[in-house]
Amino acid sequence: MDWRGFFLTSFHLPILPFRAGLFSTWGLEIARSQFVSVADCQLGTGEALIRGRNVMHTQFQGSKMKKWAGIIVTLLFMTVFLVPITQAEEVAYRSVYHVQKGEMIEVGDVPGHFVGFSETPGIIFMTKGPASGEIGTRKAIAYYDTVKGKGPLTGYLTYTFPDGSIMRTKAIGMFTPVDGGKRSALEGTWECIGGTGRFEGMKGKGTWKGERVGPLETGADGYVDVTGTIGK
Repeated sequence: MDWRGFFLTSFHLPILPFRAGLFSTWGLEIARSQFVSVADCQLGTGEALIRGRNVMHTQFQGSKMKKWAGIIVTLLFMTVFLVPITQAEEVAYRSVYHVQKGEMIEVGDVPGHFVGFSETPGIIFMTKGPASGEIGTRKAIAYYDTVKGKGPLTGYLTYTFPDGSIMRTKAIGMFTPVDGGKRSALEGTWECIGGTGRFEGMKGKGTWKGERVGPLETGADGYVDVTGTIGK
């Protein structure tokens, strides 16, 4: 009997599958560890890429904000220093009028309480302002609420000049009776609310003071002196 063949057959051959299995298990462990290492590296690389993208995004946003800040500063500079500034100029005139039409209604709550309106065409003599030295025409309507001749009034006035330019104003003031009601002192403020021609886009404001002679019932006459500033 060949004992070497017996031992090879009985002992060595079974060992080979065992060794193969051992080596296979060991190889799998090495492969798994290598795969995990590669996966960890890839994960680290992904996190690095994400951080890189975040940094780039932040830098892009910062650059974008700086760009818009520069544009805004430039626009502000152009607005403040490059846009022409038109200064308002002094305006002064006297307006003379006649009460062409007027109506009054007695309220009846207290003695002498009347509300009403009056139309007062006339002439304007401009001494300062865009139409200095010119004479124009006036159309006006005023609303008032008085007790024994004293009370507030609101008026809207249109002045037309020889070249066709129009100035429109709003006046707010007070009636105060003088000489037993035969005359009335007038005083208040005014503002320019629009116009055409030379007065297109004009804005202005100021004060006025005048007098009305005669009662409204009989068609009074009056004047107001106006001062202030006007400009675009």
